[in-house]
Amino acid sequence: MNLLDLITEAIITVNADQFIVFINHGAVQSFGHSAQQLQGQPLDTLLSLPSATVMRERIQSFALKAVPGMSQPLDDVAGAYWRRRDGTTFPASVTLVKLNEEEPMSVTLVVHDSSDQQHVKANLQQAEAQYRSLVDSVQDYAIFMLDPNGLVTSWNTGAERITGYQTDEIIGQHFRCFFPDEAAQQNKPEYELHIAATQGRYVEEVWRVRKDGSHFWAHVVLTVVHDEYGQLRGFSKVTRDVTEQQQVEAALRHYTARLNVLYEISQAILTAQSPEAIAEASVRRIRHLVPCQYVSMIAYDDETDTMHTLAIEHDTVPQHGLVSSTSIYDLTMLRQGQIHYIPDVQLALAPDHLSYDWQTTGLRSYLSVPLLDRGTLIGVLTLAASAPGAFGPDVLDVVRQVADQLAVALQNARLFAEIHTGREQLQGLSHRLIEVQESERRAIAGELHDEIGQALTLVKMNLQAVQEAQDSTSTAPSLSESIGIVEQALQQVRDLSLDLRPSLLDDLGLIAALRWYGARQARLAGISFHFTGHLPEERLPTMLETTCFRVAQEALTNVVRHAQAQHVWVHVYIQDTALQLTIRDDGVGFDPHTAQTRAQYGNSFGLLGMRERVAIAGGTLHITSACGEGTTVMALFPMYMIDRRNSI
Repeated sequence: MNLLDLITEAIITVNADQFIVFINHGAVQSFGHSAQQLQGQPLDTLLSLPSATVMRERIQSFALKAVPGMSQPLDDVAGAYWRRRDGTTFPASVTLVKLNEEEPMSVTLVVHDSSDQQHVKANLQQAEAQYRSLVDSVQDYAIFMLDPNGLVTSWNTGAERITGYQTDEIIGQHFRCFFPDEAAQQNKPEYELHIAATQGRYVEEVWRVRKDGSHFWAHVVLTVVHDEYGQLRGFSKVTRDVTEQQQVEAALRHYTARLNVLYEISQAILTAQSPEAIAEASVRRIRHLVPCQYVSMIAYDDETDTMHTLAIEHDTVPQHGLVSSTSIYDLTMLRQGQIHYIPDVQLALAPDHLSYDWQTTGLRSYLSVPLLDRGTLIGVLTLAASAPGAFGPDVLDVVRQVADQLAVALQNARLFAEIHTGREQLQGLSHRLIEVQESERRAIAGELHDEIGQALTLVKMNLQAVQEAQDSTSTAPSLSESIGIVEQALQQVRDLSLDLRPSLLDDLGLIAALRWYGARQARLAGISFHFTGHLPEERLPTMLETTCFRVAQEALTNVVRHAQAQHVWVHVYIQDTALQLTIRDDGVGFDPHTAQTRAQYGNSFGLLGMRERVAIAGGTLHITSACGEGTTVMALFPMYMIDRRNSI
């Protein structure tokens, strides 16, 4: 077997007349002829006519000068087309080789089918053409190439549109012309090339310059380009004009910051509980919302036509400079709900009409926004700036929104203050009423005990003396009956005196009074009474002792009248941070919700009275009960309330 048959390329040997004397198996496969069919045939049999003449000349020239072992690629006829047996042609590259020394003019041809290579080359050329067309059709991106020194070597339509340079104007120019003067002087172009060359890529958003000198905000990507050997060929540059996007993002950041400040103002308004607190919290934040040198918030009383300052925030402005210049306010406009805006105070007012404070502040723009409650002017929000015309329409809209919130907050704060004041007054009146009530009870109880009780006692003693001194028995029954009536009236007076105000409460304190009163009521009702009490030696405030006694008195009265109980327990002691009073029974119980509803409609005053007394004393009342499960009444009084009342 010939070794040349192992080679897949077509190998053909021709003699001096260029007739085929040998072909290998690779040639048989490439051309479709058998070896017997081709041997002795001219080489032209395998070539197309235009290629045959050139090939013949090159073979002859090579044969004349070749020595064994010599080879020569035929580059200039690499595009020669060879012909198969079926008539089809294919391109091939040819290398001439001198192998046989015995036949000086014989030449061997190595033929390599290059159909695939040419197909790949054609596809590559087509892809390059499509790429160039695609790049040229892109108008929103400037896409161009730079050589290693930064000179422009290619230019697309998008680059023309964005920069204003035509292709013939920019090719060969350094891309430094796109940089602002300051950046160019700082060697920023060389820096970008260096970063891209060393790191492979450079990305930045930065100002760039058009041909007409105008600036635009650009997103630039500079990418290094190497050849197949890793050598630097240049850079690709993609630039996009993002000026509009940058403006949108800046506006978005601006409005986001504005919303955050408005939210802070809203939160500050919600947490503040007085007009002064609302004003202080607001004016500080308004300066973050609207750039200015002065912000003030003023309360206005329409009835008295007077103003007073709630808060001022300023930069080196006299504390009351603008407020004292009331001539600057157009109250007619403000009452009508109109914004009073003076773009330049010095142009709007004659110098002699300006107060000294106005002339020394240096403030030029003035903005006054009314704070209205149901059409009534209740305040003024004032802003001032050192620059003329500082407040545009956008600022006016924002300040109006803030003013509307502030007006509602101010009115709510006033209403809250009025309610709080009214509540304190009501509690004070209730407290005073109870004190007067207890004082009257104490006086009545003393009067009953000291005056009427003593008088009845003397009457009883006199009647007894008359009864003993008479001899006649006819008046004895009447006298005995009179004595009995007096004794009964005397007992009623004593009971009434004790119910109104037991002297034991004033003399010995709460524990002694509760123990005595509970035992007395339980004895009268025929039930068992259990009492425990632990209080400090120092007496509790009189008001608190009276409240606890009245709650226990009402609860025990209800037990006697309604509970049908066998046992009742009373406990009073200080536990943790509260004074606790508990009255519990094992009676039939009741529905507290129903009883509370009846009390609200005026059908029962016992529960309502207990709750009011406890609330006035700063405590809370809890009633637990259910049918058949008894009742528990618990009053709790925080120790800080006890300490505060004790210090009054």
